[in-house]
Amino acid sequence: MKILLKRALVLAWLATTLSSWSAPLFPDVPDNHWARDAVAALAAKGLVEGYPDGTFKGDRAASRWETAMIVARLLAKMEQAHGTFATKAELDELRKLTEALREELDALGVRVTNLEGSTAVLDQRVSELERLTFYGYSDTRMTFQTFGNDGNGGAPLGPNPVPYDRAVGTRVASPWRPQVQGVIPVVDYRVGKALTNGTGFTSLAVLGLNIKVSSDVDAGAEFAAYTSQGDAFVDGYWGAAAPFLSNPTTAIGPAGGNLDNVPYTNMTLDNFWVTHKPSGTKLVAGNIKTTSMNSLVYSGEPNLQVYGPKKLPGYGFQVSGSHPLGADQSISWEVLGTRQGGGSLFQGTSYQNNVLAANFAYQAKHGHLQADYARFNEEAPTGGNLLQAGLTNGLNVAYGASGGWATRQWVNPPGYFVGQLDPTVVAQLGALPNSADKRPIVGWNATADNAIGFGPGAGNYGPQQQEAYALSGGYNFALSDSTKLTFSGDIGRSQYRPNHNSAYVSTGNALRGNVGLELMNGDLDFDLEYLRVDPNFSPYGWNGNLLGARFIKTFNFVGTYHLYDSGKFPENREGFRLKSKWAFNQKAGNVWANASFLDQTKTSLYDVRVTPGALGAGTPTNSVIGFAPGFLDPVFYGFAHPNIYGPGSANSFTANLAPLENPRGSENTYDIGANYHWKKAGFKLSGGYTHTDLVRKTSLAPSLGGSQNAVDLDTDSLGLELAYRATPKIWINGGFDTISASGHYDPAGLYNTYALASGQSNFKNIDSTQFIPHLGVDWNISEKTLANITARHYDTNDKVDPIIATTTHPFNWSGWQVSTEFKVSF
Repeated sequence: MKILLKRALVLAWLATTLSSWSAPLFPDVPDNHWARDAVAALAAKGLVEGYPDGTFKGDRAASRWETAMIVARLLAKMEQAHGTFATKAELDELRKLTEALREELDALGVRVTNLEGSTAVLDQRVSELERLTFYGYSDTRMTFQTFGNDGNGGAPLGPNPVPYDRAVGTRVASPWRPQVQGVIPVVDYRVGKALTNGTGFTSLAVLGLNIKVSSDVDAGAEFAAYTSQGDAFVDGYWGAAAPFLSNPTTAIGPAGGNLDNVPYTNMTLDNFWVTHKPSGTKLVAGNIKTTSMNSLVYSGEPNLQVYGPKKLPGYGFQVSGSHPLGADQSISWEVLGTRQGGGSLFQGTSYQNNVLAANFAYQAKHGHLQADYARFNEEAPTGGNLLQAGLTNGLNVAYGASGGWATRQWVNPPGYFVGQLDPTVVAQLGALPNSADKRPIVGWNATADNAIGFGPGAGNYGPQQQEAYALSGGYNFALSDSTKLTFSGDIGRSQYRPNHNSAYVSTGNALRGNVGLELMNGDLDFDLEYLRVDPNFSPYGWNGNLLGARFIKTFNFVGTYHLYDSGKFPENREGFRLKSKWAFNQKAGNVWANASFLDQTKTSLYDVRVTPGALGAGTPTNSVIGFAPGFLDPVFYGFAHPNIYGPGSANSFTANLAPLENPRGSENTYDIGANYHWKKAGFKLSGGYTHTDLVRKTSLAPSLGGSQNAVDLDTDSLGLELAYRATPKIWINGGFDTISASGHYDPAGLYNTYALASGQSNFKNIDSTQFIPHLGVDWNISEKTLANITARHYDTNDKVDPIIATTTHPFNWSGWQVSTEFKVSF
């Protein structure tokens, strides 16, 4: 009977947690007794009354009658409170007690049959309450960073020289590119993120609600609040990953977004979703967090923050489903529509970037097959006026008036020159450049346009439009109980219009095939992959938000981003990639080694080369040289010519624009690494080394553009980290990263003066090393609460001989960065 009394007391205590805990206590209950608070609560609720002498006598056994009295009073209290604070587990305990005390409760006038009906009502109320589940988290980050110039204080080369002393640590230096300024900008060489001075403070709070509408339908919603109270650009890179379009790095503000408001605070319904279980169908409206689209077609907008997902799939709607077909077989599908953050800005007017995509997949025990489709387009803002063509500027060369290097070197191909357009269209465009312009690159050369009677154009290209398709699949064979052979591949095609009002279409294909071998139950893996991506595959893109990401390892400083995974499927590359991994000692340790050997799929020879009058009198009036719209290569740009790189450029073409050389570039990468976890000792050790070389040889002297055409770059990255478990909840970690880039790279001809004077076409004009030691602490305060702090020091050293360009080198800088995080989940 003591057990029954204890169970009743605990049940009553759980069911009366809303009571006052300041109720007077029986004098014979010790202060340190485990049931002291429970007895006080029961007494305050009138569930226990004690003895006439005012004592509780908790050390004596309760009779069945006394227990029955407590249960009866508890039931009455629950009826008054409508049972809204009871759980199913508590009600199950209550049913057990009432059944054991049936006779005593009957004698007290409490009919057990009536009780069962009452508890059934209470159970229904509890079930309704438990259909609602709340969850969420808050993530707060603070960052402090400061950087200063340690080298030459003079002005670098380029069209807009800026003294280093005033540029380091500001947004002025972060957009620099070695193609334009001659030096690598102030970025974190590990991840390509800009480093600016300032203190950051951001906080993200998410509250989720899950509703079990019925046994067949679940629904939910997530509400999010984000605040940025620190320096705008520090917050933009180092803050929490905020809700899509609520984050200042992606939101579209009065001037096109990109951190317009400081401080910045926003609250939003982040997403709403409904799932129909029998059909396996789910609808999401708002923030789309994940997608099953093949990344060859659509992977989302790159997230330029250090934290958070690498891709932001979108903000719009998503409908998906999964349906079994039988044993080990199923089909799945997905349709999504989204507007991308950012947009293309020109003269205060911005296109909106929209995506409509879908996929359909078949999954079997040993294989899968999937088809994907996506349509991308730029449109005027809803309700806005018709936008003029060519608002996507800043990416293309200002043909004929170039000040140096440009991300893209696109020109109109034959058939799309101004003089070849319908006279009525030319007359209309001369009065008001608008979307009636049918050229793929509109207004690309105001001087040349004026020479034949057509006024300046609107910009470069746009509104863009693209369709992309892909078919992917895979199959695996079990060669034995511990060995598996796998085959997988992707094939894709894109059709791109730089101006979707034009008939011009750029098409490109992509292909990937992989053979894998898994041994020792997957502990030993080998993969051999063949890759081929055309330079015209999926060129739809725009300038990155904030200050962009400029990667050292691949020397990608273009600041242009695409909606497919250009890391997995790099533009204009073909060749082989090898991967291997070995997990040993029950996966406590891992060793891996990877290598890739890629060449340009197509050389960087301009495919548009037209001399004056070659297509008829006045068409065109000057030499036209460049790529037909759609050509992409992030490293190996076109060959030297003054019309592309400006008057100071050399010339690698004859008077008839025949090329003097046409070399193919190559990109090779080697990657090795290992880690091991000594669980008993509490140590983790990890390290890795990566080497990449980018080479395009030349046979020309500097006077003929050899120095501009030559590419001979080596990048090396070495990292090592040791972590120690100081306590079961605290890890201390420290280590370093060192990244270097060295060699010859001068597509814009910044160093042509030295090249001509020395007679060299391959000399070291890039030689920069960054050393980053770090020390941090990770504290798992509880299962759902964590905190961490990490300090890094950046020391960047430029070793280029100042004689090469005295106003450019050396460019040395250093500084500190301290970041901390506190995250709570529930």
